[in-house]
Amino acid sequence: MGPDWANALGGDGMAADGAGFRRLLEETPVGIAVAQDGLLKFINAAGRALFGWPVRELESRPLIELVDAGERPRLIGIHRRWLRQGILPDHCELRAIGREGDIRHWRVGMNPAEWQGRPAVLAAISDITEQVRVREEMRRMALHDVLTGLPNRLLLEDRICQAIAAARRHGRGFAVIFLDLDGFKPINDSAGHRVGDHVLREIAGRLRACTREMDTVARVGGDEFVVLLQDVESRCECLPAARKLIEAAGSPVPYPGGVARLGASAGLSFYPDDGDGLDSLMRVADESMYVAKRAGKNQVRCATCHHASGHGGPDCA
Repeated sequence: MGPDWANALGGDGMAADGAGFRRLLEETPVGIAVAQDGLLKFINAAGRALFGWPVRELESRPLIELVDAGERPRLIGIHRRWLRQGILPDHCELRAIGREGDIRHWRVGMNPAEWQGRPAVLAAISDITEQVRVREEMRRMALHDVLTGLPNRLLLEDRICQAIAAARRHGRGFAVIFLDLDGFKPINDSAGHRVGDHVLREIAGRLRACTREMDTVARVGGDEFVVLLQDVESRCECLPAARKLIEAAGSPVPYPGGVARLGASAGLSFYPDDGDGLDSLMRVADESMYVAKRAGKNQVRCATCHHASGHGGPDCA
C-alpha cells in the first residue's frame, strides 16, 4: 500500500502544498507525510494517529527524532543519497518511536515532490508492527525448541559455523559439549509426559543459567542438549564448565507428587584440536558422550581420554 500511494500522490515532483491537494492528503486514510531539509513539514490525520502526537508536536520536527536510534544512520544515508543523486528507495521498513516511547514498525513508500516551490519527499506510511511481530515469531519458532525455548539444532549449527569463522580470524578456541540425560526415560514413562516436559524445561533453565551470555545451550533431541562454549583457550578450561552442567542436570527436580532424580553424561570436543568443521566437532563430542555412558555415566569425557583405546579410562574431569 505504501509505495503505491506515494507514487499515485507524488508523481514526478508534484507540488504537495496546494490547498486542494493538501486537503486530499489530509483526508487520505493512509498515513501521508512531507519531509524537506530533514524536517517534517506536513503529516495528515492518519499519520498523526500512527505517532499518537498532535500536529503541533510533529510538524517542523527533525525526522531523526522520530525513528529508533538504530535506524538513524540508515535514514541519514537515504537523505544524503537523495540530495546528492536524486535517488529515493521505492520503500523501506523503519522502526519509529511513538509519543509514549513505544517502538512501531513502518513500511514507508517515498516519492519526490515539491513543498513551497522546493524539492521535498512525499512519504506514505503503513503500520506493519503486527506483521513484523508475526514474522519474527515464525522465525523464532523455526530456530528454537518449542518446549524449552532453547535454540534448536538448526540455530546451533549456524552458531557453531560462526564460531569456527571467528576462531580462524582471532586464533581462539571453543568447545562443543554434548550432554545426554541419564534416567530420563523411566521418569517420562512412569510419571507421564507432562512431568517429563516439566523436567526438561527445568533442566534447560539450569543449563542456561550455568553458561555465559555468549554461549549457546541448545536442545537437539528428546533428552539431548548441546552447549557451545565460546572463546576458550584450552580443553582444560572447558572441563569445569562441563562438570557444572552435569551437576546442574543431576540435581533433583521436584514435581507435583514426586521428585525426579537424574544424571547426565557429557562428551566434549575442542576446536581446533578435535576437528576443524561442524560435522567433526559434533561427531567427536557425541562419541565422547557415549564413552562417558559406558564408563558409568554422570561424567564428562573428551577425545584425549579414549582416542587410543576407544573405551573408558580415567574421567577427564
